Amino acid sequence: PLVIQAEQVGGHTRLSHIVKLLDRSLAQKPRLAELADKYASSFVLGLLLMAVPVFIGWWLYADVQTALWITVALLVITCPCALSLATPTALAASTGMLASDGVLVSGSHSLEGLSQISDVVFDKTGTLTEGRLNVRTILLLGDIDIHQAAQIARALEAQSEHPIARAIMSLPEGGGLDIRSAQRLNRIGHGVSAELAINGQSQTWALGRPEFVAEIAGHLPRALQEIEHSGSLIALGNRQGFQAAFLLDDTIKSNVPAMLATLKQQGLRLHLLSGDRAAAVQNLAAELALDAHRAEATPEDKLAYVETLQRQGRKVLMVGDGLSSDIQGGANAGLDTCWYNPNHAENPGKVVPTYEIADLKELYPLVMEQDELANVGQKNRRHQC
Repeated sequence: PLVIQAEQVGGHTRLSHIVKLLDRSLAQKPRLAELADKYASSFVLGLLLMAVPVFIGWWLYADVQTALWITVALLVITCPCALSLATPTALAASTGMLASDGVLVSGSHSLEGLSQISDVVFDKTGTLTEGRLNVRTILLLGDIDIHQAAQIARALEAQSEHPIARAIMSLPEGGGLDIRSAQRLNRIGHGVSAELAINGQSQTWALGRPEFVAEIAGHLPRALQEIEHSGSLIALGNRQGFQAAFLLDDTIKSNVPAMLATLKQQGLRLHLLSGDRAAAVQNLAAELALDAHRAEATPEDKLAYVETLQRQGRKVLMVGDGLSSDIQGGANAGLDTCWYNPNHAENPGKVVPTYEIADLKELYPLVMEQDELANVGQKNRRHQC
């Protein structure tokens, strides 16, 4: 027998979310159309008032029939249809064209914003890199062994879906400890702490940035301060001090260098924002020849970075893997890569492609082409009227 299990049905399916996303995008008016509607009523009133003397003048100069068709012609050629209809019609066609190429536009405003982009800000893990972190080394700093350190770290990361958590959870099981967790606290961009009962003894443990763990474990040991590692470093500690450190590695996506080179050829300035260590971010930025970078950045720091660029008159495109939705909401446009999440895709200024980040070098010109098509459509419609 064939057994099929449906995890989501009806309005909760991915297809339903995508359809809702497209429907909402088509229902929204672009800013130009809103501006046109604002002045449409006064424009039409002025047009009707102007038609009255035109009709009277041609009636006196010729006859009623001539005056009628000339007045009608005046109303037709000066109608505001280009302002009120052409722009949303062209944007609807552009949105449909992009959808057929695998790009979901969650709002008409995002197409307008993309056409003015001057800076592209990239997230690091999962965007420019594979996001499949591997624990290369476990450095012991306390009284526990490697297996116990891995078991405690797994207990702390058990409820997280972050790439670092997935790397920790991939460590071999073992350690022989009886662990029960309570009072878990996840500080976004810093780490996670919890009250762990290990073999009946309760203790506060923390896993994350060394600075975050130091709030519980005390001063950073010299071994952590002097370590040279180009990847990520995650510390583990408790009230007795630092107990272990996990050194993680990630790899750059194969097609990312070519994609970045294409964007630079188009005159865009490229930035890198990451919550990772300074050494890891600096090495990646140097390897990819990025224009600017910021390391050890919290989500609030990333949003402030984008807002600073905007205050300088820059138009910013924020590119992430969907975990930086709030930062993308503060940018002029946002772009999720590699996956679709119905919760993050609700951002009305976002473009959600369904393929790899490397295809951004084709996506960006494609979106520019559709935005130009919308503008041409508006001009052509005005000429037709």
